[in-house]
Amino acid sequence: MFMVQRGAPGAWLVRANYEQLRETMIGAGYITAQEFEEDLARLDDPDFLMPSSIMWTAWGQRPKSQVVPNNTEGTGGEADDLLA
Repeated sequence: MFMVQRGAPGAWLVRANYEQLRETMIGAGYITAQEFEEDLARLDDPDFLMPSSIMWTAWGQRPKSQVVPNNTEGTGGEADDLLA
């Protein structure tokens, strides 16, 4: 994680991401056009500073299927016997 500052490459990336999502966010009612423009303008504020996004990565594999004891509180069907 790093801090994104005005004029830095991270701020340019944030702006590009916002621009790509503009119509979708406004159209879905998450934000008004005016709010969007105000937020976009904040990226140019000399005091602008925000933490970068955190990306989590995991690697692994689930077993194809595994038989587990029947769950006595479940439905008693096949779904209770298999863990997918």
